[in-house]
Amino acid sequence: MNAMKGKLVFLKGAKDIEIRTYPLSDPEPGSIRVKVLRANICGSDVHVWAGEHPILKSDIALGHEAVFAIEKLGDGVDRDFAGAPVKPGDRIVAPYFRTCHHCAACKRGDFPNCLNAYGHLSNHPDTPPHFYGTLSTHSILFPYQYFFKVPDALDNYLVSSINCAMSTVYFALDRLGLQMGAYLVIQGAGGLGLHATAIASEKGAKIIVIDGIEERLHLAREFGARYTININESKTPEARIERIKTITGGELADCAIELVGKPAAVAEGLHYLHPGGRYAIVGNVSPFDTAELAPGLIVRNNLTVIGSLRYDPWYLFKCLQFLERYSERYPYNKFSERVYALEDVNQALEDSENHRVARPAIEP
Repeated sequence: MNAMKGKLVFLKGAKDIEIRTYPLSDPEPGSIRVKVLRANICGSDVHVWAGEHPILKSDIALGHEAVFAIEKLGDGVDRDFAGAPVKPGDRIVAPYFRTCHHCAACKRGDFPNCLNAYGHLSNHPDTPPHFYGTLSTHSILFPYQYFFKVPDALDNYLVSSINCAMSTVYFALDRLGLQMGAYLVIQGAGGLGLHATAIASEKGAKIIVIDGIEERLHLAREFGARYTININESKTPEARIERIKTITGGELADCAIELVGKPAAVAEGLHYLHPGGRYAIVGNVSPFDTAELAPGLIVRNNLTVIGSLRYDPWYLFKCLQFLERYSERYPYNKFSERVYALEDVNQALEDSENHRVARPAIEP
């Protein structure tokens, strides 16, 4: 057992957290012990902290989105999942979920639906190796958990959100089959929405972003949105639908993606699409929150509706390539404009919940 120790954010219950200290252990074969360089607080973390997540409730290490530096490699690990040699000190990114390669989903190649994806995240940190989250000084990557080396040219602030926000929306947009020249409505201009806007912009889409915070909409325009709709100005669903009709010349949108996390947004978003349109639901992760909608609208308009959770783990590599090519075109430096110490994580969570900061960053 290594005498060194690290710290982590422990969730005792809804909005009840404390900083705990645990010993650092050597990684098992196939695993990696990493140092957290920069972690982000995303909407899911806020839901977990508030006691609103359908799976992760309490007695867990909080956090899942970060960029790491390799501290110690377990036996058998000498390359990333793209074949690049790795050594202690190298920066890496990894999915927040595991792909066990043994369950029914993994055996059919359906890695986003691995039946053991969250097994480590639900562990009590009293159980070695303790560091299951990313709001911490250290973390553990497990066997079969994909990881990729970060190119030297990409700063930590650029890559710290790709293992959740960016990869999730990239995967969902690809599943939508977004084509050049298509009208795309993005519901929500938070972290996921801004990533989606940049990616869709490079795909050649004509982007309409909807949000209720003008500062976010201004940033969305900097990230490539051609049109924005402020829900405080277009106050009703009918007004927003008419606005989309005006923008598209009466045709409505080809695709839409929900990144808000509110069931009512889904019921409304289906009306943004012309017949044959495609809709992706990403932000609504709770199976218990409901909204009224008309299934006949989906049938009569031949709509394709997909739910998109997690991503194929190699989308991390696609995101690194995207940032290498296009990051200088977009103001990613404004993405996580406020950095907090680990001890100030409660303030960071409150600021995120109240939309005072788009995506708070933690540097332990």
